[in-house]
Amino acid sequence: MAFLLKNGMKAFAFPKEERLCGKKQIDELFASGKKFNLPLFRIAWQWQEIAAEETAHPVRILISVPKRKFRRAHDRNRLKRQIREAWRLSRNPLPEKISGLSSENKMKALHIAFLYQPDEKTAWPVLLEAMTKVVSILSKKAFE
Repeated sequence: MAFLLKNGMKAFAFPKEERLCGKKQIDELFASGKKFNLPLFRIAWQWQEIAAEETAHPVRILISVPKRKFRRAHDRNRLKRQIREAWRLSRNPLPEKISGLSSENKMKALHIAFLYQPDEKTAWPVLLEAMTKVVSILSKKAFE
């Protein structure tokens, strides 16, 4: 049941190019991006114009789980894995909408940061539900 995108990639894959890694881009996202809060996440997001040949991924994300709240690395890593999986399963409406905004030489990309807020671990169904809520809110706010 694997769906394919235009360029032959699987629709539910999560490649490295979809992760927001550059310090300059991350700093810009937190300095001038828009933010909103939900019970599980603090979300920062921003539109970026990039060259069409730079990337094929219209959405790039960053996931952060604070070391201050989760001292053990395996707890932080498990939460990040669960958040990535929830994103991977519920992100589909966003890339389809963004591809319609791009022109021939300039492409728009949406950069998103997920900052986990609770002090304790959250159950998987709750994380998945919160992520679908985040995607619906983002699609409303970003495409107004």
